[in-house]
Amino acid sequence: MMVPLGAAICLYTGISKRIDSLIFTMNLHNEGTVKVTLKSIQQDFQHIVEAMTFYIEHCTLSSAHLEAQFDPVKEQYHTFLKAHFQEDSI
Repeated sequence: MMVPLGAAICLYTGISKRIDSLIFTMNLHNEGTVKVTLKSIQQDFQHIVEAMTFYIEHCTLSSAHLEAQFDPVKEQYHTFLKAHFQEDSI
């Protein structure tokens, strides 16, 4: 499947914004400003993983910048889950 350039650009931008949003949400939760549920944060993370997988497989634009942006967030996400949710519910 070949994704048109315009669609690939929009996917790239959307994924990048979702990564930023996930970081922002985790930071707000850490500060006590907003409380998130385990289900909602897992769903947000999974949506990004699915979008990244699709982008890497189907888009001709390089995914290197997105991967560099998302890689540290993966560790932050797992640390966040351990800090805020019981291990057996993860």
